[in-house]
Order: sequence, then C-alpha cells, then structure tokens
Amino acid sequence: MADRNVHLKELQISGRKLRFLEWASTDSADSSSRTSQDSIPLFLGADVLSGCSIAVSNLPRMHLKFSKQGLAVKVNFPTPMRLQGVHGSTRGVWFYSIQGLFRVCFEYYSREEQLQCLAQLCATWKLRFSDPPLQREINFAFQRHASRCVTTRGFPEETSTTEVPDSNDNLNLSESLDTQTTENATLSSTGLDIYFTPRVKQYIEEIARLSKNEEQCELDDLLVSTMRIFKEFELQKSQKHTGRSRILVSLSKYLGDEFKDLQPGIGERVTEFKKKHITSIDNLPPSSLLVKELFPECMRVLLLSWIGNENRQDVNSIIQVILELVNTSLVSGVAHVLYSRLIRTDTV
Repeated sequence: MADRNVHLKELQISGRKLRFLEWASTDSADSSSRTSQDSIPLFLGADVLSGCSIAVSNLPRMHLKFSKQGLAVKVNFPTPMRLQGVHGSTRGVWFYSIQGLFRVCFEYYSREEQLQCLAQLCATWKLRFSDPPLQREINFAFQRHASRCVTTRGFPEETSTTEVPDSNDNLNLSESLDTQTTENATLSSTGLDIYFTPRVKQYIEEIARLSKNEEQCELDDLLVSTMRIFKEFELQKSQKHTGRSRILVSLSKYLGDEFKDLQPGIGERVTEFKKKHITSIDNLPPSSLLVKELFPECMRVLLLSWIGNENRQDVNSIIQVILELVNTSLVSGVAHVLYSRLIRTDTV
C-alpha cells in the first residue's frame, strides 16, 4: 500500500500557527452528510505547546498531564499514513481538543494571543461545549472499502466508523467541506467559521486597545470570567431564555456562584466581629461602617445599583439586613428576628 499523506488544515492565532484535523464523531456511512456538529477539531499538540517555555524533554509529560484531564489524546496512525510536515507520526501524535487548547492558552500564551484565541475560537468552543472528555488514545486505520475506523485502544465497544475518500494517495481531511472564505471569515467551515460584522470587529479592536493597559494576571482573570459567562449563556439557550433575559440570567448565575464562594470569608469576619463586640451587642457601629467591614464591596455595589438611590437615609440598613440574611451571617437583632420567623414558615 502506498504512503498516504494527510494534509492538516491550519489557522493563525496572532503569530502562532495551529494545525488541526477533524475527527468524525458520528456513525454516518456517507461522509458528504457530515456537518460541523459531527466533526471534532483536534489541534496538533506540537503547535499548541509551541513557544510556551516548556523544555522539549518535558513535552511528553505535559501531553500526558492534559490527557489525564481529557483535554489531549494520542492519535496512532497506520504505517502507510503520514501527516504532512509532522515527523514520527507512525509513533503516535498528540492532539488537543478545543477545551485543551483554551486551557493551555490561558496558562501559557501571551495576553495578545489569549485575546485572539478568544475572538477567533469562541464560537467553536460553544459548538463543542457538550463534547465528552477525550479518550486517552485512539487508532486511525484504513479498511479496503474506503473507510476510516477510529478505535479506542482497550475499548473496542466504542469503535466508530465513518466514510472518507480512498481514491487518492494524498488525503485532505477537509476537502469534502465547503472552503469558501470571505474577508471576515476566520477559520474553516467545520464549526470554526466566524463572520465578524463591522460592529464585532470594532469591539474586538477596542478590547485589544484596552487590554494593553492591564496587568497580565488581571486580564487572565477577566478572560476566564468572560468564558464562564459565555458558558452559562450557552446553557440558558436550552431554558428558552432569549435576548436581554438570556444575558441577564447568565450574568446573575455567574454572580450568584461567585458570591457563594465568598461566604466562608464573610462567616469568618462575622465571627471575629461578634467576638470583638460581645459586650456591646446593643451598641453596634452604624450600618454604613458595618456593611463595609463585613461584606465584600461587589455585593454592596450590586445592591446600591439595584436600589438606585444611594442617598436614601435607610439604604445602608436595608443592605445590611439583606446581606446578613442571604449570607446566613447574622449580626443585628433585626436580622435574627426575621430569620427565626422565616425558617418556621413558608409564607412571609
């Protein structure tokens, strides 16, 4: 059997070249019927970790680390098959899922590359959001009847088979796909195709401009938080939320999760506060000072914005009671009385 050369498609992320192949994830017998939802993009590990200040001797260890997390997979190709431009492909080549690429991106890439990766591949990440973790290892093998079998080593019951052309010695995994491009198309039409409207391009340029003035760690936190909100935004689609409601619900869910993580610290501060004022429980500091001492600023800002009139005389007292109740960190007599009544009935 003659050698078969597989040509990987590629994209540019800033100055980084990322080559990838498409792994058919359906059992369709007709390759022409596959859609972008049926093909999982796998990014070449050598490109993903290129320029990450990782010693060459440590690359196998890094691949194995991400493989254990279901973010990378070792692909074994048959002897007659060669990846164009990749040496040693018959010994197995490491590839990363879109989730694995983002993990490496936010840990090792420069903030400019992170921004470009987010801008170009966000739609792909959303499309592949429900994919299960990658298997540790898969085999690609060719059969006589123009088929490519993708078999999980050690798990033969999970074998899947899809059709690919077998008439040429040089195989292009994406030649059956629509490769039409436009000025604003970023990637191929395997779910990686994004058309940037003028407004979106304007926003991306503005983000790039603003990010230049930010510290790397702070920008990383912002991008991670943004991706979490995108994830929640995608989940809300199945809940029939649309438009502004979908956005607000996504943001509220994100903030709620973040605020919940802050509760242990609040509890500790409240405990110390009670010890400090054990002899003056009836003479506590004013609400304006107490709220600042016990509760995070983000919670106060949210409620102040919500109430809309921070000049009201009772605004700090209202905020104090609300934050005491929702965080179950009771300090005032009012909060204790309200809470004791609320837990005894399901009506107010």
